[in-house]
Amino acid sequence: SASTATHALRRAPQHAAPLATMLTTWWEMRVPAALAPRLKLPPSPVPTDSSLSDGWELVVVPLGAAWLVGVAWLVSSALIRKLCRKNPSWTSTDEFGLPLYLCASHMWTQIMVLPAIFLLSLACANYSISGWVDTASSTWFTANGQRFWDWCFFYVFGGYMVEDLIVFRLGPMLLLHHIGCLAGLMFAFVVCPAGWPYFSAGAVAFEFGSALLNLYCLYPHSRYVLWAYASSMTCSNAAAGLCCAAMVLSQPSAAIGAKAFSATLTGTFILLRQKTCNDYVRKHRRAARARRKEGGGGHQRRRRWLSLPWRRAPSAACKST
Repeated sequence: SASTATHALRRAPQHAAPLATMLTTWWEMRVPAALAPRLKLPPSPVPTDSSLSDGWELVVVPLGAAWLVGVAWLVSSALIRKLCRKNPSWTSTDEFGLPLYLCASHMWTQIMVLPAIFLLSLACANYSISGWVDTASSTWFTANGQRFWDWCFFYVFGGYMVEDLIVFRLGPMLLLHHIGCLAGLMFAFVVCPAGWPYFSAGAVAFEFGSALLNLYCLYPHSRYVLWAYASSMTCSNAAAGLCCAAMVLSQPSAAIGAKAFSATLTGTFILLRQKTCNDYVRKHRRAARARRKEGGGGHQRRRRWLSLPWRRAPSAACKST
């Protein structure tokens, strides 16, 4: 029910952060004192000998098990891809040269995995985007697990792109697409960490539209799937554009070059994705008009309707009775 779902969402922050904390371990390491502030690492609480700490600082690095989430996703993705490959109708390739079973196996990551990790990150921030921005901009590592799910998103989304680059032979456009996604991922996480929440939201929006594209590649002759894909792709592009605008406008102190890079990369993705969507719609319309023309249009459908058994004239035997 709605009340149960609301109650679960309210209690999510109580479970998301403790789970992330339990999966976090701390390692001590020495780094140059001048480098420690840039790494945003907390100092070690253990006192050190001054002769050993000259020019160096002992810091703690929370090397959590977020990478295990990436490994678990990688294994699960391989199993799901193997199951989808057993479908004989999905062994052919789409217009991008990728097998259709890959379109099917990608959808669970796009619709389930990435949105779930995004919501867990938001839950750790008590559903506050501003609080999430403050945490992301202040540190890469936290003792209370506040950034655990951010790292999970980083590993899963990065692995999602790298897997395609390594395992499959991508065309030029898809190759540039994946490289651009990895560049945006590194930029948002390392160069402009305050914009990480907006990048995550935009990536989830983009991938939702891509999931409907994969569904359309599986069922290209369904007009219902086509319109679902066209509407979701348009909405996802608009949502990603709003996320990019919020990312740029919320950081007045960020370098102009960083803002330009973010806006250019996102804008390029939006234009190319929407153009591809419009091309599919026009292609589907042309094919539909050709089928109607070959079938005689509405008059032919009317003749078929009139020739159905229940529309035929009564037989002579019926008239005699």
